[in-house]
Amino acid sequence: MSKKFFFICAGLLCLGLAYHLGTRSATAQGAASVDGAEVAQHGGAIDASGVVGRIFYVNGSAVSQPVPGVATVIGTAVLANSSLPYAALLANGDVYGYYVPGGWTLIGNMLGGAATAAKSATWGSLKARYR
Repeated sequence: MSKKFFFICAGLLCLGLAYHLGTRSATAQGAASVDGAEVAQHGGAIDASGVVGRIFYVNGSAVSQPVPGVATVIGTAVLANSSLPYAALLANGDVYGYYVPGGWTLIGNMLGGAATAAKSATWGSLKARYR
């Protein structure tokens, strides 16, 4: 009898734990977030651009290739140039341009290159410094 009671209690505990973990981690699908949006007027036309999931959109139409890189896109631009119509700025400072015949190309880094490496201090050196 006690063995059955133990298995019932263990089953209820597992069921309660599964419900608790499931309700905590389960979320509904939300709307897609737009990264680096821009609205600009070129001549008489108004152009809206933005990136959703690394795909560059202009006025609701997707550009054929995703924006390269891994950093978040923080800025976009629609340019008045036929060979370089679009640009994207990433959070690490990389600027990519979309060339019509070739696709996305790294133009450069607006911060001047990679991040400055910082020497990490050890706990012993930090203690010795302030003694």
